[in-house]
Amino acid sequence: MSPPDLHERLIDELRARVEMELWFGVEWMRRAAPARPTGPALDRPEPAKAPTPLSQPMPPPVPPRETGPRQANAPPPPAAATRASPDEVRAAAEELARVAGEAAACTKCGLARTRKQVVFGVGHPRARLMLVGEAPGYHEDQQGEPFVGRAGQLLTRMLAKIGLERKDVYIGNVLKCRPPDNRPPTIEEKICCRPWLEKQRETIRPEAFLALGAHAAKMLLGMTEDVSIARLRGKVHERSGVPVVVTYHPAYLLRQPADRWKSLDDLLRVQAILQGRDPAAIRPSSPGQPDV
Repeated sequence: MSPPDLHERLIDELRARVEMELWFGVEWMRRAAPARPTGPALDRPEPAKAPTPLSQPMPPPVPPRETGPRQANAPPPPAAATRASPDEVRAAAEELARVAGEAAACTKCGLARTRKQVVFGVGHPRARLMLVGEAPGYHEDQQGEPFVGRAGQLLTRMLAKIGLERKDVYIGNVLKCRPPDNRPPTIEEKICCRPWLEKQRETIRPEAFLALGAHAAKMLLGMTEDVSIARLRGKVHERSGVPVVVTYHPAYLLRQPADRWKSLDDLLRVQAILQGRDPAAIRPSSPGQPDV
């Protein structure tokens, strides 16, 4: 590889790393201390440097080099949160509140004895995008709202990456009650909670689903076999004619930050669906490909 090509590659990789860190929420990095010389050189006085005249202008900043693929994949403005009329939004909000009241009194499974409260869901009552996670955790059980811990903070940043806020989408879980010690949901628990998720789906009528994790993906897609996220990612599924995109659960991404680039691809597929573009045109990204 020639020196100019190597230079361009290093610039691309550095830009990709900075973009990835910004997406993780890192706003600054510690600067490495300069290496100290050793040996006899320590006794030598450093040569005096000529002071920089105050009148000397600073060089202009070098704009980032835009590549062809990056320009081609630049997304249009974010899509609207809903297509429903104000009356339809009001009716959906009232229906969700009614169903949430019923769910708060649910005692169909043993989780009713260990929960602090039912975590029904939150967000726009006629959102075009509905996110479905696995189950509430400790913080969700305490506050009664899904995704409010560290995983929720990451989810908020993920949505911002495609121009959405939490108020623009609807967020729920397969289970409405926290399993003890945050263990995985059982089949019985998922069967008991399924009617609540179905009523949410029928009321919100989303144009796309984003399944966060394997449990949510299998519930939305009606799967019973053990299927890995790796097999479900990278494509668009359907549930009753509604597109379903599968990605990693934010809690997993906190443990495995290297896979956040893969989840970015999934978010871009969701964005393409909402904007009427072909999600199959999204190119796979990696830290070495900063064009997405």
